Amino acid sequence: MGDFQFKIPIEIGDNSFFAMTKTRKERIKQNLIFVFSTDLGERVVNSNIGSKFRKLLFENHSIDINKQLEVETNRIFNDYFPELVLNKTRIKVTENSELSSNYLLISIAYSFKNSEDTDTLSLAIG
Repeated sequence: MGDFQFKIPIEIGDNSFFAMTKTRKERIKQNLIFVFSTDLGERVVNSNIGSKFRKLLFENHSIDINKQLEVETNRIFNDYFPELVLNKTRIKVTENSELSSNYLLISIAYSFKNSEDTDTLSLAIG
C-alpha cells in the first residue's frame, strides 16, 4: 500500500480534500483496523483479505475459542504485516444482554521490525 491513504472514518481535511494519513504509524494502524474489521471473503476482488473474528464470535465460548482467536491474530500479522512484531494480544468476548449482542474486544501491542517504534490498537468487533 502507498505511503499515504485516506483516514478512516473518512473526514474532510485541508482544502476540502479528504484527510490523509501522514505517517507510517498512522497508515499501519489504519490497515490493521481494515483487516481486523473485514470478514474473510467479504471483499469480492480479493477474498483472501480479512479475519474470521465475527465467525468465531458466535461460536460457543470456550478456552478453545480463545486459542483460535489468538491463532487468527497471529495469522493476520504473519500474512499481512510482515514488517510488524506482535508483542501482546488481549482478546475478550463480551455479551451485552440488553442489546442481545456479542462483542469481541481486542487489544494488540506491536512493534516495527528494525525499529524501536511501538504502538497499540484497541478495537471492538461485533
